Amino acid sequence: MGVCARRSTTAPERSISVTVNRTAALLALLLTAALFLIAGRVISASMFGAWHNAVHVATFAALALLYAKALPRVHLHWVIPGAIAIAALHEIFQLLSNRSQFGFEYDDFLFNAVGAALGGYLRFVVSARP
Repeated sequence: MGVCARRSTTAPERSISVTVNRTAALLALLLTAALFLIAGRVISASMFGAWHNAVHVATFAALALLYAKALPRVHLHWVIPGAIAIAALHEIFQLLSNRSQFGFEYDDFLFNAVGAALGGYLRFVVSARP
């Protein structure tokens, strides 16, 4: 289910068409908000223990997959770096808001980036199927 909106520029013959899957967009935005509002190293590490890194990968795979589904006309070459940028901002946010006791957590960022790439790849595989 998508919505197509046209935004006109000064020349009537030029317009930009944007298709958005509302459900996927809402879920992607909610997951992004949750990452910044409630997620923290202490919370996820204590809740998931040995699965901590797998949770990072799965979360950012879901995030990239949702953004790719929400914006089907945006190429994955933009979606994947966008999800990786959210991963970096998430770790910086934790650092600046004193949610992290360990400074910028490069290992968490790496697992987040792997998850973002995996989510983009999954979207590619799913959309390539007949």
